[in-house]
Parts: sequence; C-alpha cells; structure tokens
Amino acid sequence: MPGRPRRARTFLAAGPTSSISTWIATLDELDALRPTLVVPSHGAIGDASLIAKDREYLMTLQTRVRELKAQGKSADEVAQTVTTEIQAKLPDWTAPMGIGAAARAVYAESR
Repeated sequence: MPGRPRRARTFLAAGPTSSISTWIATLDELDALRPTLVVPSHGAIGDASLIAKDREYLMTLQTRVRELKAQGKSADEVAQTVTTEIQAKLPDWTAPMGIGAAARAVYAESR
C-alpha cells in the first residue's frame, strides 16, 4: 500500500505449543542457505538481515525468559516483564502482542 510504513521485522507466531528453540534452529537453517531475498509470510520482502533480526529477537527473548524463570517468576510475570523490555529494546518490532505468547512458549519449554 502506498504511504504505509514498511516493517523492519517479520511476524513470528507463537502459541502454547510453539517451540522457540525450533524457531531458532529453523532460522539457522534458513540463514545457512545464504538467501539474497527473503519473502516472509507476514511482513515486507527483504534480504537475509530479516533472518538475523528475527533470530536476535528470539534469542533475546529466550535468554531473558530463562533468567526470570530461574528467579522464580511466574509465566505471567515473565510475559509482562519481557514484553515491556523487548518493546523498549526493539521498538521497530511490529507485533508486540505476540511477545507475551512467545515468552510463555519459552517458559513452558525451559527446564
């Protein structure tokens, strides 16, 4: 659409049964293909930097959720904290409502 801002990141869906570790591994596999063009199902077409940005987001999320869980925080507390922190760190993230769901997915898969 003309005049509509282009997304700087894609949209990664996460739900209660999602595996963020699998998402990260998949992004690693995609990156190994050395694509010159990335066509996400959600978001603007771009280059391989889209993969790196999504990996950065997921790894940041995974690390922080594990830290907070180790401190004894509940899944809801972790989701709220991580959502606030990631929005501040990555203000161009286009799907902030998905951060909490992704945080809960990491929480569930973390031991």
